[in-house]
Amino acid sequence: WTVNLAWVVIVLVVLYGALRRERTMRAWALLSGYLGVLCALVVVARVAPFGAAIGREYRYLTDVACVLALCVGLAFLDLPGAEGSSTPRRRSRLDLVVPGPAVAVVTAVVAISGVASSLTYVGWWNDQDGGRTFLANLRDDVAETGTVAVADRTLPEDVVSGLLAPDNRLASFAPLVTDNLRFPTWSEDLSVVTDEGRLQEAWIEPSVTSRTGPDPGCGWLVRSPGRSVPLRSTAFEWSWWIRIGYLASEDSTMTISAGRSTEEVQVERGVHSLYAQVEGRFGTVRLSGLDQGAAVCVDSIEVGQPSTEEESRGDG
Repeated sequence: WTVNLAWVVIVLVVLYGALRRERTMRAWALLSGYLGVLCALVVVARVAPFGAAIGREYRYLTDVACVLALCVGLAFLDLPGAEGSSTPRRRSRLDLVVPGPAVAVVTAVVAISGVASSLTYVGWWNDQDGGRTFLANLRDDVAETGTVAVADRTLPEDVVSGLLAPDNRLASFAPLVTDNLRFPTWSEDLSVVTDEGRLQEAWIEPSVTSRTGPDPGCGWLVRSPGRSVPLRSTAFEWSWWIRIGYLASEDSTMTISAGRSTEEVQVERGVHSLYAQVEGRFGTVRLSGLDQGAAVCVDSIEVGQPSTEEESRGDG
């Protein structure tokens, strides 16, 4: 607001001088020309090594204060013996723009009500700005974690309005904030961004789960020829995330097929979870493409949407 106020004062001073005196614009032209040349010199000499930071180095422009004092004097004082000096107007044009009492009162009422309305409107955005909190939290968490794989989501209404869909998705918004968020179609370490902008480990809130496997202690045993794991019901046409809990005998590639999606993933030896995004309607999940000799025990497959642990448990 101080910058805006300074511009208002500058405009009012220039207008006041132009209404009361003749030939005042010559002084302001002199000041503008000097300031323009000075800025050009600073840009040429400093922008390469220091970049945009030179705009905050006021010491490069301090000598403008001397020229400003000179130009204000030339605009508002007579310069004896100078033919181009500013002089008082025979009839001040200020009288032509100063309103009568009634107009002044109405103008003041409109101006004050407009300022009050604007402050109320801006105050709501400042006080109820969920987007500011969201951004601050997201920046802080990403700074701590570094590059992280996250599931895309629709942003809260107070961050980006749903009227801007599909640009109200996190994947569209994130590049404006950070380059450290990845949006993979599969991952072993998947995170979600909460409504408050916090990064948390992803949990799948299951809408459909796999049937209990026939192999005791293993569930569904998958070898290189592949195996289809049936679900308890059919997942309807939608964009889903699935979590596969597995135990692998060795590192291997594996292909996941569900609905219209086929994804080649990497499984690691030991007990892990694997997250994959699939599209379409499906009642089974096909697992295939394991290396020869590799075996994977699939304990469970959950089909749903990523959420936080608390939301998945129903506590959120």
